[in-house]
Amino acid sequence: IVVPDQDVLKKWATANSIEGDIDSLCENEKVKKEILKKMEERGKQFKLAGFEMVKAVYLEPKVWGLDSGLLTPTFKLKRNVAREKYRKHIDDLYKSISE
Repeated sequence: IVVPDQDVLKKWATANSIEGDIDSLCENEKVKKEILKKMEERGKQFKLAGFEMVKAVYLEPKVWGLDSGLLTPTFKLKRNVAREKYRKHIDDLYKSISE
């Protein structure tokens, strides 16, 4: 699950002639492929093992804040809450990499 920086994403989309609001950009396959590519590059740069490399991403258009219920007051991720909220997306990502 990736929450992209909205300003950076919009700037990149404009530079690559991709139009749309943040919701449609997060669903765009070209955008997903670019973010995955950048994550793979960083993984190789830091010599991550194959099982540590990201294979698929879901882009969340809404920024996580305290009001989302996903973060503690010290801005740490509530993993169990996030796992339940994104269960369907996580299952779909695992299915997509096993096909």
